[in-house]
Amino acid sequence: MLKTATRQMEARTMSKQPLNVRLRRGRGALARHGIFWYPVRFLLREQDGRYRVRWWRGCEFASPGIIPDTITTVSQGDIVDSLWNDRTERRKIRVCPSLVSLDKKRLI
Repeated sequence: MLKTATRQMEARTMSKQPLNVRLRRGRGALARHGIFWYPVRFLLREQDGRYRVRWWRGCEFASPGIIPDTITTVSQGDIVDSLWNDRTERRKIRVCPSLVSLDKKRLI
């Protein structure tokens, strides 16, 4: 039963597929700006292999250059959508400090 549920989840999320196949319009992801990763919404794959994304409106960027809730393009190396069962890659991600502080405020 567990294997069937796992297979269904893998088919639904396409976790075994490469990034360019998995990303669909409207899907959430993390994109790198500077040294931190911020939440984005995937919009479109450009012809040159870059991705058009909308940055989350609550982002507080550590380095200047992007305004929250705007649309920009990012390269394939600067976007991740799912690191399911990939603990080492997941540990490398440094989420923006403002998101971490938001989580701490919710806990208090």
